[in-house]
Amino acid sequence: MNRRTFLVGIGGAVVLAGSGAVAWRSSVGSMADYEDYARHLRVPLAGKSSLREIIRYATLAANGHNT
Repeated sequence: MNRRTFLVGIGGAVVLAGSGAVAWRSSVGSMADYEDYARHLRVPLAGKSSLREIIRYATLAANGHNT
């Protein structure tokens, strides 16, 4: 292995890691997106709720895993 091959390999690894980090960061979203999603999950049930809404609410019920 010569110096040029080594440097090209290192450069390629850096580019690959950088693009992976940028892709991950763009898929995560912002804190504001998270707060909006969490606010939507905690909306109280309406009088006549669908089964999906009842299941959504039941998953938020207090238990040892939600602490």
